Amino acid sequence: MYTLLMSVKTLTTDSKKIYRQIRTLCFLHDIALASIARKLNVSTAAVTRVIKGQSQSHRIKMAIAEALNMDFKKLWGHEYRPRKEA
Repeated sequence: MYTLLMSVKTLTTDSKKIYRQIRTLCFLHDIALASIARKLNVSTAAVTRVIKGQSQSHRIKMAIAEALNMDFKKLWGHEYRPRKEA
């Protein structure tokens, strides 16, 4: 329980704001985070962690932006930069 409280305390205001906005948009568009997770074959918790800023995954961020039919930069505040091939 203590670890959970500490992780919530360390979120920045911007992360909290983005999380609330995305959850609201998903609700308004009738999109479940679980459906995004199933499409990507990841857990709902993984999608939530990315939205909260606790984890980074451009693949999940891109899927959320596509599900909401929004521009990646407008939703996340930065450009999508794919990894360079080795």
